[in-house]
Amino acid sequence: MIFAATISRMSLLLLLVMSLFVISSETSNSILQFNECSEGSEGQMLQHYRQNGQLPDPLWKSILYADGVRDSLAIAGFGHSLDKLFEKLDRKIKAKHDARKKSQTIFKFLHKDVLKRYSESVRFRDLFLKNEYNCLTSTILFTIAADRYDIPYALKLTPTHIYIVSDPHGENVIVEMTDPKKGFDFVPRQKEYIQYLLDYKLITEQELQEAGPEAIYNEHIQGSVTVDRMALLAAEYNNIAISYLDELDYENALCYIKKALVFDDGHETYRYSYYLTLDVFLRQDLNAYSNYLDELEQGLFIAAADTVVAAGFWEYARYVFNDLVVRRQDFDQGLDLLNRLKLRIGSQAFYQPRIVDTERIILENRLAAKYRLGHYEEAFQFAGELYRAYPEIRIYKDRYVDVGLQYAQKYVREGQIDSLYTVMDSMLVECSEYAILRTQYVAMIWNSVIPSLQIGNDLKTTAGHLEKAYSIDNKNVQVRQALTHVYHELAMSQVRRQRLRTARRYVMKGLGLDPGNVTLKQDLNLIDDAILVERQSK
Repeated sequence: MIFAATISRMSLLLLLVMSLFVISSETSNSILQFNECSEGSEGQMLQHYRQNGQLPDPLWKSILYADGVRDSLAIAGFGHSLDKLFEKLDRKIKAKHDARKKSQTIFKFLHKDVLKRYSESVRFRDLFLKNEYNCLTSTILFTIAADRYDIPYALKLTPTHIYIVSDPHGENVIVEMTDPKKGFDFVPRQKEYIQYLLDYKLITEQELQEAGPEAIYNEHIQGSVTVDRMALLAAEYNNIAISYLDELDYENALCYIKKALVFDDGHETYRYSYYLTLDVFLRQDLNAYSNYLDELEQGLFIAAADTVVAAGFWEYARYVFNDLVVRRQDFDQGLDLLNRLKLRIGSQAFYQPRIVDTERIILENRLAAKYRLGHYEEAFQFAGELYRAYPEIRIYKDRYVDVGLQYAQKYVREGQIDSLYTVMDSMLVECSEYAILRTQYVAMIWNSVIPSLQIGNDLKTTAGHLEKAYSIDNKNVQVRQALTHVYHELAMSQVRRQRLRTARRYVMKGLGLDPGNVTLKQDLNLIDDAILVERQSK
């Protein structure tokens, strides 16, 4: 059968990635996508399986759909050939025959009437056209006959071979369909069995030398597992995948090996083939990653249980993110891709820290890019997101403060002092331990009010700004002196308007800051005398 030679045919691929991949026995319930290479009857068959957990009858039609047979006449022709075959068998099999007798009759008849030549590479659809067979196609045909004649059986699968056991709970007759002479009631003696594997190219001489006869024998006899009918379809899909690999058509090979995994997710060989094929597919042109993102996502999902493999595929994801984020500066697409991965694989323990690190790297690069371009408002927003997401990383809070100061300076230059307050007040609340915030905040307010101090207009607003600065740093001598001067000017303006009590309040504010201020004391005496005269005149 074709998958019997999978290992030897893929030896070059194995050399490429053997150091990277270690296959685990764990499996995952893979949610695969292959609509791009499944349509019509095959797509309906796959949909039926997903909805019902079983194949639609009859089995042979599903196998033909897997083979790519779409033409209704071809399908009808195959069905007609089956009908003719069973017409002949019906005359040979009697109701009184036991399972052993029925199985022996079917075995002899098929090899005489249908199975003429063994061929390693043959499709089920060619059984009646070429009369060629391998272990898979002949076993499928025997299974169809066994179903028709109510013969109990068990399908046995090894990594490179499939055979059938008739009456597994009774006489337990091993039926090796690839051996027309000794295959019925097959007795697997080690030496003869290994020679049989070699004769039918189920193993190679190189594999025998590398593994040794004991290991080969154990793998194919003791190592066989019982599978259901879906495994037949999975094996056929795997055969098709291998044929595409022979043609170096990795995209179609991937599609068909994924179909094999749908029907036999636990088969190590299929998973192994999938990992290897995906690796070669991804290596073809890393810069064309937009064409393989879906495949990469599925690969990451399927490999989640196999941590060494998952680590290898994650390197491809890292390359994509590096190209998108660092080289192209396309942060939106980088985050979109990351969010897709979160939905698909984010719950897998292996990927969680890697996704977190990737998100952090994207945010870092986005922040740096906005800062370099002078887009301080966006940079400040991103810096806040970064430090709040990773409060344990001190440097992010430092960066938040640095970017925030640059952002606030922008408002100083634009004369938007209220916006300056909004930015700086929020940082003071979150980052009160940074002394530089108070120092720079006061300096920014000072630079904002210098024009008003020099011109002497809008003193009330100027006083408000200086009061704000003084509340931030009451030890700043420059601010205190400027504020007492403004209080003096405000008091005198109120005196000129005969608003003596308002003037006195400004003076008292100033003296509260600087009790020994001579000018303010003189202002107070002047205002108090004026208030006394005003009272006496009444």
